[in-house]
Amino acid sequence: MKLCIRKKIIRNEPATWIKSDDRAEHGRLILTEKRLCFARNLINTSTVSRYFFNDQSLQVVMEIDLDTINQLSRGKHIVDDNVVQLTWLQYDDARFSVIDYDAWEKDIQKARMHPDIPGDPNQRSEEAA
Repeated sequence: MKLCIRKKIIRNEPATWIKSDDRAEHGRLILTEKRLCFARNLINTSTVSRYFFNDQSLQVVMEIDLDTINQLSRGKHIVDDNVVQLTWLQYDDARFSVIDYDAWEKDIQKARMHPDIPGDPNQRSEEAA
């Protein structure tokens, strides 16, 4: 999770990763200035107490650099049409069921408008502003 939280977090919400074989995994979808990350929920089972939110931790299982995203579109899974469907590095793809597709698309596209180019003089002037 360290790479996901190094930069400013733009959006962090519960989501479901819809795997290619129609299996799903619940967790959180986290959008930062540079990456889109999916972190699964890990529940502390070493305690005998009831399930509490504080007994959870997150494990990042997927990180996608925003500069490598080729395609972003709305998908559908069974009756859910709030599915973020994306392709990166031309051949890798993923689908995430989210609460509000339109908000996610807007935020991802806005974050992609500022590519991470090392040594870019325009990037420094924007950070100073």
